[in-house]
Amino acid sequence: MRIPDLNVTQSVTQRIRDLDLQRFKLDQQITTGQKITYAEDDGSTMSRTIQLDSQKSRLSQYQRNASYASEFINAGQMNLEKLREINQRAQEIARIAGGGLNNAGIDTYSLELDQLIDETLNRINSRHRGKSLFGGLELKPDFAHSEVISEKPEMK
Repeated sequence: MRIPDLNVTQSVTQRIRDLDLQRFKLDQQITTGQKITYAEDDGSTMSRTIQLDSQKSRLSQYQRNASYASEFINAGQMNLEKLREINQRAQEIARIAGGGLNNAGIDTYSLELDQLIDETLNRINSRHRGKSLFGGLELKPDFAHSEVISEKPEMK
């Protein structure tokens, strides 16, 4: 066999191997759905992929933060609405009591006012996901009810 024939045979064989390897890589890309397997396959595309992945992470964190803020605001708004209703009822009781009441009426309204105070304290101390809605920086303990005890004068 002559040397040129041997070179042609070797180059054709090498070309077939190269094409087979290229076909294998393309088959692998089709099966995995990934164009890039290693960072050295295409550096600029890999860099862009990493940037997009980082941006995706930042955007998803932003979305979670916005969702939490929206929930927190809605919870605060709901509690403020209830506090407004409690305030209106307390004003009604004050107007009624200003007109003069008998002892039974006073006892009834005092019980209702105690319930309104308790509900107000519950609303003020309410939390959303472990964070105080109206506690500011939460450096102080929760708001509490201070009992006012009045001395009744003795009748002689």
